[in-house]
Amino acid sequence: MLLSEARWLAGHLARTPRDDLGVVLNLGSSSAEFRQQVQPYIDELLFQPLAARGVPVVHTDLKAEDPGTVSADICDDRDLERLRALRPTTVLCTNMLEHVSSLQHMASRIRALVPPRGKLIVTVPYSYPYHPDPIDTMFRPDPNQLCALFNDFEVQDAAVVEGPTLLEEMRDRPRRLVGQLGRSVLPWPNRGAWLSALHRWRWLARPYKVSCAILQRPEGAR
Repeated sequence: MLLSEARWLAGHLARTPRDDLGVVLNLGSSSAEFRQQVQPYIDELLFQPLAARGVPVVHTDLKAEDPGTVSADICDDRDLERLRALRPTTVLCTNMLEHVSSLQHMASRIRALVPPRGKLIVTVPYSYPYHPDPIDTMFRPDPNQLCALFNDFEVQDAAVVEGPTLLEEMRDRPRRLVGQLGRSVLPWPNRGAWLSALHRWRWLARPYKVSCAILQRPEGAR
């Protein structure tokens, strides 16, 4: 997640009344270490303020690496029902849809988690390098294309959020330059990381961009 993306999402969450948020279900959450240490602004901008307001958050991921994350695959019917039983009002799905092989199927499973009048907050890279986890389909929608995946939902807000360039990242974090050079030279032990590093040079002077959307499921939707 980009810092600018986290700020955009944080602004919407801060403006939304606590009762309207209900239980927040964070799909594809990764680990607590990732949210708090690798990209600490995720926790600082999104989840700490929610906790301070008393908003319950459930983190879920295919690979649950800590006790605070629920292991679940929403493509599995039993896991989907387990998550629905948590009665989420808000579903948060960030930078996940580019990593699934069947986009329409995944969209239908996500839709099933959002109750009538519930919110879906979804982001997907718009201009961003190849980054397999474990795959990257290169799905790079603009906001209209992203919202079209959930065309029975009402669009409350949608935007392209701009982040830094690779050059700005390396200027602000010198270690990033060393890592980028190293990964670009060595195609082993991880070929995917090598291809990702090579592709990333295309963003040396152009900014990363992310499509973001805030959607609401209509009353009476099935």
